[in-house]
Amino acid sequence: MTGTFWRRLVAIIVKEVQQLRRDRLTFAMMFGVPIMQLLLFGYAIDTDPHHLPTAVIAADDSTVTRTVVAALQSTGYMTVTHRPASQAEASQLLQSGEVQFVVTIPSDFTRRLVRGERAQILIDADATDPLAAANPLAIRRSPVTWSARWPACGASRAASRSSSSGATTRRARRGSTSCPACWRSS
Repeated sequence: MTGTFWRRLVAIIVKEVQQLRRDRLTFAMMFGVPIMQLLLFGYAIDTDPHHLPTAVIAADDSTVTRTVVAALQSTGYMTVTHRPASQAEASQLLQSGEVQFVVTIPSDFTRRLVRGERAQILIDADATDPLAAANPLAIRRSPVTWSARWPACGASRAASRSSSSGATTRRARRGSTSCPACWRSS
């Protein structure tokens, strides 16, 4: 029984090879079209969308909040298009499809960050298109180093180095800057 299977399979393979040798157009299409599709779809289909419309509700209007919003925009995934006044208005924008994301920054965001506590931002996403929401939401997993983005950080560190004791350094840092990264480093 198995011998007849192999004989039939070899006979079909020989017949198909003979047919391909006779018909060059079929042979070219059999190999050419899939290669062409791979090249076209590889460059034409982009699963990494950019500049998605975003609404921002910032209850805390501070330098830190503006820096966070600017950092979100600089990723290239989000573009702030709306600044709703309330959470209900933001939910309506998200449900209507006008925005892909709603970023909510609470009123105590800067205070928590300055105290060294865990400051959180809420990002609501329209998950009807999972590919569009996946990469922008991945930025939340990467830690942000505020010392590199805080404007007064370099000056406060230079002032704190001139102090001699640890207690004086902590007081000098708290008195000379509002940089939470400098406060936590001592």
